[in-house]
Amino acid sequence: MLSSCSYKYFQPDRYIDDGTNIEYAGTPEGLYSFQAFRSEEECIEWLENNGYEPGDFIIHEYADDDIDEVSIIDADGNVIPKIDDFSDDEIEDMLTDEVLFSAGSIDNLKVERQDNETEDQYMDRVYGLALDEVNDAVVAIEESGDYDFSSCGGNPDIEWYDEARDEAVRHVIRWMTGAEE
Repeated sequence: MLSSCSYKYFQPDRYIDDGTNIEYAGTPEGLYSFQAFRSEEECIEWLENNGYEPGDFIIHEYADDDIDEVSIIDADGNVIPKIDDFSDDEIEDMLTDEVLFSAGSIDNLKVERQDNETEDQYMDRVYGLALDEVNDAVVAIEESGDYDFSSCGGNPDIEWYDEARDEAVRHVIRWMTGAEE
């Protein structure tokens, strides 16, 4: 099943407890208020990499647009590219590249017509297989951690891949039928 693209991210907040009063002192130096991490583990790793004691911080979980124009970074402080910064053509390339990577080669994607299949039955079968391959590529890209999906929480009727998926399926069909090598 494809995700709804709801996205969680994490941000540290300095925690001060003098035994009587509890205060939060904001994000640590070197981390802007609009920056966050994909996971608590990455947040902790960033704190350690930057000389902070993770126990001095509370890590808050946020979702979707809780932080205005959030920028997701990794444990080294590198910005993770937002998926919505890519054009439909680039997303199509991502999807087809992932399909090809998963298959190992175009030859492994080829689907032969069975003796008992009509042309329509064959093309229906190929379409279903191509759609499955592209949907698996969507999931692989979402789970890879290579892209920031935090901006996808807006409209549940539109997914990050909607415009590019149909073209990617057509491309994979051409590979499967041998129309494109």
